[in-house]
Amino acid sequence: MLRPNAMTIKLAALAIVLSWTTYALADEASGTVNSVDASHHEFTLKGVVKNTTYGVEKDATIYLDGLKAKFDQLKEGDKVNIAYVKSGDRMNVNYIRALRSCSETTGDIKDVYLEKKQVTLKGVVKDTTYEMGKDSTVWVGGKLAELKDLRTGDRVRITYQVRGDRNVATDIADFGKK
Repeated sequence: MLRPNAMTIKLAALAIVLSWTTYALADEASGTVNSVDASHHEFTLKGVVKNTTYGVEKDATIYLDGLKAKFDQLKEGDKVNIAYVKSGDRMNVNYIRALRSCSETTGDIKDVYLEKKQVTLKGVVKDTTYEMGKDSTVWVGGKLAELKDLRTGDRVRITYQVRGDRNVATDIADFGKK
């Protein structure tokens, strides 16, 4: 029987801690895309005083209007939230959430109507209902889920489009109870 020695266990523990540290060290930024350079796999965010250029990792996670996307789908004018790690003079992005034709809101779930495929968020003045679209996604605890997995009182971020007098959700991310 093979038994790991103390050094092997320490190295394995160090590897786990370093992987958590890399994620924890990621900084966040948000803004409007000024330009996209697909050949260099980078984009520039508009700044108040100066624009900032970010490199995008090949395996970066990218969402556009709540749907999985590719880097070459980003355009000038998109509103983005990003997570990046600074390495020397370069800022390497590993996560992009972009909005072009959608809006986002956060709030607490008041009701989930499975039969109607709707979620209602508590409002200060009035509650707002969001319908699920045919390609809508639901995320609970960072994992793909279903509408039935959402609970009253959960804090969520909803990416949605206004279509006439309806709010149609493309993506709902559950952050759990507040």
